[in-house]
Amino acid sequence: MSVVKRIMIVDDAMLARLVVRNVLVRDPRLRVVASAKDGQEAVDLLPSAKPDLIILDLEMPALDGLSFLRRVRLKTPAKILVLSSAGDKLDQARALNADAAMMKPRGNIHDLSKVSDSELLQEVYRLLDILPPP
Repeated sequence: MSVVKRIMIVDDAMLARLVVRNVLVRDPRLRVVASAKDGQEAVDLLPSAKPDLIILDLEMPALDGLSFLRRVRLKTPAKILVLSSAGDKLDQARALNADAAMMKPRGNIHDLSKVSDSELLQEVYRLLDILPPP
């Protein structure tokens, strides 16, 4: 039996969280264990969720993604994948030790699922060090 990897999704847009979740659940080795609407909620959920990977938006209320990275990067062994439409902030996220950073597609949020099948899912596999399904 393969190991199930635990994932937390942090994005203020409920539809974005749902689309990302729907992409991830296609692989039985990936389990979304927590979903947060902002960085503060994610900080609160972190101890109980114990994620292997955090998929993080940057532009959120309460505690944005860059502030979340500053606060928790050294407090969790989880890999952090920034997925954001704030392209001008991706370099800042990398400087704060995000493990990877990707742009959300422009336009309709449903376009995220098209990108996710290839780029997002491949990045998740790379970060979690697991092989894509055959």
